[in-house]
Amino acid sequence: MRYLSLFVVLFIFSCTKDRFSTRESYLESLIIDVYCLYEKSNYIYPAAVEVPLWISNSSTSDSALVVVSVGYLAQKLQTNMDVFHDSVDIPMCAQKMSEGFLIVDSLTFLEIRDECKVEKCSKVDSIYHSGGIKSLFQHYVNNNFFIFNFSSFKEMNYLTYLFSQYDIFLSSGFACEDGFYYYVHPPYRDDMKQLLDSVIYEKSKKSFDSLDRVSVN
Repeated sequence: MRYLSLFVVLFIFSCTKDRFSTRESYLESLIIDVYCLYEKSNYIYPAAVEVPLWISNSSTSDSALVVVSVGYLAQKLQTNMDVFHDSVDIPMCAQKMSEGFLIVDSLTFLEIRDECKVEKCSKVDSIYHSGGIKSLFQHYVNNNFFIFNFSSFKEMNYLTYLFSQYDIFLSSGFACEDGFYYYVHPPYRDDMKQLLDSVIYEKSKKSFDSLDRVSVN
């Protein structure tokens, strides 16, 4: 859990909304900051911001909504299109991801679509329709702003997309003790930050109350 605690400490302090004037600048900086942090570290399994992105096929004008990380996207573009150099690929990809749209060649389009396409998930939809974004917070986000209780990456892709509609962004990672996880970054919108904080407070309070009852018994 020390690995996860380090992640929380760094990003609660390094990615606050007050540093940025727009959602796009916040997201672009967040993508690059997380990438650079883990590129310079000794972590075997780096974390990465996962971002919904519309990609369009330059040959057919077909489009698809996908969820990608900047490292994954840069690797695909370098391999298939050979359009970036190492010194600029990450910043350019981060900018496109923050803008939410990218035109790619047919091969890249098909590969990313097949591997990362956002599809509706009935479980997530059911929770969302029962109480909106607050219900998603209550079900998925634990006291430390992590998500572990998901059953598939299809579920998480759809959840990542829904969260992004409220200017809430997630990073994925892998920890030896805990397996795959997602971390919820501080929301860009003040109202969402207040809502998330209130849900976490209620969860923490219930946990402490449960511990008190166990101690008394």
